Amino acid sequence: MANKKLTRKHHTRVFASSMLVMAITFATFIVMGTSRMVAAAPFAAITSPGNWSLSNNPYPTISGTATPGEGDVTVRLWNGTPMCTSPVAANGTWSCSPGFLSDDVYSIYVSQGTYEGPDWYFEIDTYIATPTIDTPSEGAQTDNKRPTISGKIFEGGTTITILIDGVTVGTTYPQQSYGCGLGCTWTFTPSTPLSEGVHVITAFAKDEAGNVSTVSSARTFTVIPPTTPVDPPTNPPTNPPTNPPTGGGTNNNNQNQPSTIVGTGTPGSTVTARNEAGQELCTATVQPDGTWSCTSTEPVTGDLQATETDAEGNVTPVSASLLKKKADSTDSANKATSDNNSKLRGWNLALLIIGATIIASAIVLLVIKLRSKKKSKNSSKNFGERK
Repeated sequence: MANKKLTRKHHTRVFASSMLVMAITFATFIVMGTSRMVAAAPFAAITSPGNWSLSNNPYPTISGTATPGEGDVTVRLWNGTPMCTSPVAANGTWSCSPGFLSDDVYSIYVSQGTYEGPDWYFEIDTYIATPTIDTPSEGAQTDNKRPTISGKIFEGGTTITILIDGVTVGTTYPQQSYGCGLGCTWTFTPSTPLSEGVHVITAFAKDEAGNVSTVSSARTFTVIPPTTPVDPPTNPPTNPPTNPPTGGGTNNNNQNQPSTIVGTGTPGSTVTARNEAGQELCTATVQPDGTWSCTSTEPVTGDLQATETDAEGNVTPVSASLLKKKADSTDSANKATSDNNSKLRGWNLALLIIGATIIASAIVLLVIKLRSKKKSKNSSKNFGERK
């Protein structure tokens, strides 16, 4: 009976020991198998330069990550040509430099052992053209203090910086963002009016890769005082005199109401309107579209005059058109007077001729009558002598 009990205990111990050995063996197999699986599957990737990136550095450094302990990584061109090789650090990083690369788009990938990573693209661009300046022309003169500056650039996606007298005044862009091999036009208008005198324009460009061009050839031009007189008002006063004097007043000026005067001129200048006596009526600033208007502070009588003053205080002559208008009015009056005089002279001549004709007729009739009387008297005398 005792032997049977020992046998059962023995079998129980043997079974437990066997199970323990099997568990240890299985755990060892799992660990060893996992190690083999990791070792059998290396992985490598590129992290820099960025995929589809653009750089102006012809000596780029290519870097990434890979599996430590699985050998070196090799960066290759799309056709398998090696570019550079690097060991993998314990933290899984690597980097290498392929040396000088000319301007181009590159398709590359990285390999480690039998593993080959996906295609990776980047572009090297180290060239940028210098912009040209076409207008204003060299030595040009203009009374426009905000002249339009224009030129050409031979690369799309660039930023053009404009300098006047060595000071940056703004930036602009070509009208096209690509296809500028034959030149794309750019334009720029200063936001601040230029002072009168000689000015020098230069420009340079910067592209998307960060390349900065050389400064363009200088272009010299001169801003001169305005020479074109202000145009006369284009519309008659909006409130012509229509009311008689009020309150029994006798001042004829009460018959003239304040009026709105409008016209055109140089944008930014100040227009002063005066009556024909030179008395100031009102002032106005010419708007960007070239128009101006003001309401007179005094009654408007007779002809109007206008002058224009720029920011430097230069004043144009009185509008030639207005003066001509006044002269034309005088000429018209003189012509009308001359025509009236001619008509009077014609009537006087006609009356003179008629009067002379009447007098001559009267004289002829008188002579005929006198002759008739004399003839009658002679006939009576001859008759008496025959008796």
